[in-house]
Amino acid sequence: MAVPLLTIILASASLGGGLDGAQTAYMRCLSTELDAAIVRRIDSDSFSRGVTRVCQDETAVYRRMAVASIVGQGVAGASPVAANQRFDTFDRTNRDELVASFEQRMKLRRGPSRITGLPMNGAAQHD
Repeated sequence: MAVPLLTIILASASLGGGLDGAQTAYMRCLSTELDAAIVRRIDSDSFSRGVTRVCQDETAVYRRMAVASIVGQGVAGASPVAANQRFDTFDRTNRDELVASFEQRMKLRRGPSRITGLPMNGAAQHD
Protein backbone atom coordinates (compact mmCIF):
# COMPACT_ATOMS: atom_id res chain seq x y z
CA MET A 1 0.00 0.00 0.00
CA ALA A 2 2.86 2.40 0.75
CA VAL A 3 4.39 1.91 -2.69
CA PRO A 4 1.32 3.01 -4.68
CA LEU A 5 0.78 5.99 -2.38
CA LEU A 6 4.44 6.97 -2.71
CA THR A 7 4.13 6.61 -6.47
CA ILE A 8 1.06 8.85 -6.44
CA ILE A 9 2.83 11.43 -4.28
CA LEU A 10 5.85 11.48 -6.59
CA ALA A 11 3.64 11.63 -9.67
CA SER A 12 1.60 14.51 -8.28
CA ALA A 13 4.76 16.39 -7.36
CA SER A 14 5.96 16.10 -10.95
CA LEU A 15 2.60 17.27 -12.36
CA GLY A 16 3.15 20.93 -11.52
CA GLY A 17 2.92 22.66 -14.88
CA GLY A 18 1.10 19.68 -16.35
CA LEU A 19 -1.79 20.20 -13.94
CA ASP A 20 -1.86 23.92 -14.74
CA GLY A 21 -1.78 23.14 -18.45
CA ALA A 22 -4.59 20.61 -18.11
CA GLN A 23 -6.70 23.09 -16.16
CA THR A 24 -6.05 25.78 -18.76
CA ALA A 25 -7.01 23.43 -21.61
CA TYR A 26 -10.19 22.41 -19.75
CA MET A 27 -11.26 26.01 -19.05
CA ARG A 28 -10.31 27.16 -22.56
CA CYS A 29 -12.36 24.35 -24.10
CA LEU A 30 -15.44 25.23 -22.02
CA SER A 31 -15.05 28.89 -22.92
CA THR A 32 -14.66 28.06 -26.62
CA GLU A 33 -17.80 25.91 -26.54
CA LEU A 34 -19.69 28.76 -24.88
CA ASP A 35 -18.56 31.25 -27.52
CA ALA A 36 -19.42 28.84 -30.35
CA ALA A 37 -22.91 28.24 -28.94
CA ILE A 38 -23.51 31.99 -28.72
CA VAL A 39 -22.39 32.53 -32.32
CA ARG A 40 -24.52 29.62 -33.59
CA ARG A 41 -27.46 30.84 -31.48
CA ILE A 42 -28.05 27.45 -29.91
CA ASP A 43 -31.24 27.41 -27.86
CA SER A 44 -30.86 27.32 -24.09
CA ASP A 45 -32.39 23.86 -23.62
CA SER A 46 -30.07 22.28 -26.19
CA PHE A 47 -27.05 23.98 -24.64
CA SER A 48 -28.07 22.86 -21.13
CA ARG A 49 -28.47 19.25 -22.29
CA GLY A 50 -25.26 19.25 -24.32
CA VAL A 51 -23.01 20.95 -21.80
CA THR A 52 -22.22 17.62 -20.11
CA ARG A 53 -20.93 16.17 -23.39
CA VAL A 54 -18.48 18.89 -24.41
CA CYS A 55 -14.76 18.88 -23.67
CA GLN A 56 -14.67 15.23 -22.61
CA ASP A 57 -11.01 14.70 -23.54
CA GLU A 58 -9.85 17.84 -21.73
CA THR A 59 -11.98 16.93 -18.72
CA ALA A 60 -10.52 13.40 -18.58
CA VAL A 61 -6.93 14.67 -18.70
CA TYR A 62 -7.62 17.35 -16.10
CA ARG A 63 -9.46 14.83 -13.89
CA ARG A 64 -6.53 12.38 -13.95
CA MET A 65 -4.04 15.06 -13.00
CA ALA A 66 -6.25 16.77 -10.42
CA VAL A 67 -7.18 13.50 -8.70
CA ALA A 68 -3.52 12.46 -8.54
CA SER A 69 -2.63 15.85 -7.10
CA ILE A 70 -5.47 15.78 -4.54
CA VAL A 71 -4.57 12.27 -3.43
CA GLY A 72 -0.84 13.08 -3.40
CA GLN A 73 -1.41 16.11 -1.19
CA GLY A 74 -3.64 14.19 1.18
CA VAL A 75 -6.62 16.41 0.38
CA ALA A 76 -10.08 14.81 0.54
CA GLY A 77 -8.79 12.07 2.84
CA ALA A 78 -6.20 10.93 0.25
CA SER A 79 -8.83 8.61 -1.21
CA PRO A 80 -9.12 8.34 -5.00
CA VAL A 81 -12.90 7.90 -4.62
CA ALA A 82 -13.21 11.07 -2.54
CA ALA A 83 -10.90 12.94 -4.91
CA ASN A 84 -13.03 11.90 -7.90
CA GLN A 85 -16.17 13.02 -6.06
CA ARG A 86 -14.54 16.35 -5.33
CA PHE A 87 -13.61 16.75 -9.00
CA ASP A 88 -17.17 15.79 -10.05
CA THR A 89 -18.54 18.57 -7.84
CA PHE A 90 -16.01 21.04 -9.24
CA ASP A 91 -16.83 20.06 -12.84
CA ARG A 92 -20.59 20.17 -12.26
CA THR A 93 -20.28 23.65 -10.73
CA ASN A 94 -18.22 24.88 -13.69
CA ARG A 95 -20.75 23.52 -16.17
CA ASP A 96 -23.68 25.00 -14.22
CA GLU A 97 -21.92 28.37 -14.30
CA LEU A 98 -21.31 27.89 -18.03
CA VAL A 99 -25.06 27.42 -18.60
CA ALA A 100 -25.85 30.51 -16.49
CA SER A 101 -23.28 32.52 -18.44
CA PHE A 102 -24.74 31.27 -21.73
CA GLU A 103 -28.24 32.30 -20.71
CA GLN A 104 -27.06 35.73 -19.56
CA ARG A 105 -25.10 36.34 -22.76
CA MET A 106 -28.05 35.28 -24.90
CA LYS A 107 -30.28 37.74 -23.03
CA LEU A 108 -27.76 40.51 -23.63
CA ARG A 109 -27.47 39.55 -27.28
CA ARG A 110 -31.24 39.77 -27.74
CA GLY A 111 -31.33 43.20 -26.14
CA PRO A 112 -34.01 44.64 -23.90
CA SER A 113 -37.37 42.93 -24.00
CA ARG A 114 -40.05 44.63 -26.03
CA ILE A 115 -43.62 44.68 -24.83
CA THR A 116 -46.07 45.19 -27.64
CA GLY A 117 -49.20 47.06 -26.73
CA LEU A 118 -52.40 47.67 -28.60
CA PRO A 119 -52.13 49.22 -32.05
CA MET A 120 -52.46 52.99 -32.09
CA ASN A 121 -53.47 54.43 -35.43
CA GLY A 122 -52.27 51.33 -37.24
CA ALA A 123 -48.85 51.23 -35.52
CA ALA A 124 -47.85 48.96 -32.68
CA GLN A 125 -46.87 50.62 -29.44
CA HIS A 126 -43.51 49.57 -27.96
CA ASP A 127 -42.47 50.22 -24.37
